[in-house]
Amino acid sequence: MKRSILIMAAALCLALSATGCGQTGGNAPSYYATEEELADAAANMSAELNSGDIYIEGKVYQMPFVSGELCDAGWEYADEVIERAGTFPALTRFTGVTMHQTDENGEATKEISLVLVNETETEQDIKNVYTTTIGFDRYEKIKLIFPSGITWESKIADVEAAYGAPEHKDEVGNDAFMKTVLQYEYENAHIAFTFEKESDAEDEKLTGINYSCLGFLE
Repeated sequence: MKRSILIMAAALCLALSATGCGQTGGNAPSYYATEEELADAAANMSAELNSGDIYIEGKVYQMPFVSGELCDAGWEYADEVIERAGTFPALTRFTGVTMHQTDENGEATKEISLVLVNETETEQDIKNVYTTTIGFDRYEKIKLIFPSGITWESKIADVEAAYGAPEHKDEVGNDAFMKTVLQYEYENAHIAFTFEKESDAEDEKLTGINYSCLGFLE
């Protein structure tokens, strides 16, 4: 009898493993936000897109923020020249800056792109200059939550339901591949969500997000 019970229990566990053995989102990619993380973000972030609030890998940032906040969370400058210089010239806007995290073998992972700005008239430590633009690529597998619970799982309809109709909705592509970019424009910010859909896919995927603060050394 005990043997029969054990066999039945094992079979049940195998069946549950197909759905994460009872855990929510067991088959979801590791960079998808959990319900607990969504609740944490909702409690600590504004629901407004132009608030600047972004939940990145377990921490809430508010654009624009000094790049040292990313350093404190374990991000490193990918550009060795910038890191070696250590300081940032006065009244300088530097585009194309990248930061990444590294794994236990020292290999770069989870890269993000930045625009850094020093609007002061004195040279500044690079950790004290502002991140005024930040870009994310889905394939870097960075866990993100934007205001109103928008994540990599979100669809076009979700973004529009959260933030309303975008100022611009651009579609390019053909029957085999379609890219849709939703652009939201505010007095203080410009945010773009990029979606891609292949002909054989059931739904579109959110593949890129770019957040730019306006008014910095433009």
